[in-house]
Amino acid sequence: MTTTEIDYIKTHFKWAFSWWNFFSRYFIVTGPIAITSISFSMFYGGFKFGHIYKDNFMNSFFFTALGGLLLGVFFIYYTIRRINIENKFLLIELPKHISFDDIPEKILSTKWFVTTKKDEFIQVSTNITFFSWGELITIINNADNCILVNSRPIGRQPFTFNRDRVNFEKLKALLQ
Repeated sequence: MTTTEIDYIKTHFKWAFSWWNFFSRYFIVTGPIAITSISFSMFYGGFKFGHIYKDNFMNSFFFTALGGLLLGVFFIYYTIRRINIENKFLLIELPKHISFDDIPEKILSTKWFVTTKKDEFIQVSTNITFFSWGELITIINNADNCILVNSRPIGRQPFTFNRDRVNFEKLKALLQ
């Protein structure tokens, strides 16, 4: 992590945009987009060829297309929302008796592993869980005895199911 990235994080409270992250994390949105596109094509074909008008207006073809459309839009929204939430840093104010240099010692009491320790930041990796292949927790030293914390998935997993929130609360409780 460079000083430019750290400065960007300190001012914007989120990771800087990179094309690699776009392709590795947002690529999963193509599935819900495909579901939504197929549903739109079902509506188009249903109206064009009269499948929606057969028997009555409320037939199974209509409900299948509508269900696929709603499901696709929901998954697009949920996926993009989770990825954007896991891109942000949260601020934790350290208690008076704990400094930034004491954090690795506190982390040793958990099952997390300190992978990188520098003057400006600490990176910690977590274990594999049922919903995650592990997360990389980044802790950045901020001014006035505060730290910025982010938890994002390691590897090709685009997002975790609220695991970032669990890691944040665990770290917050550990430092209190």
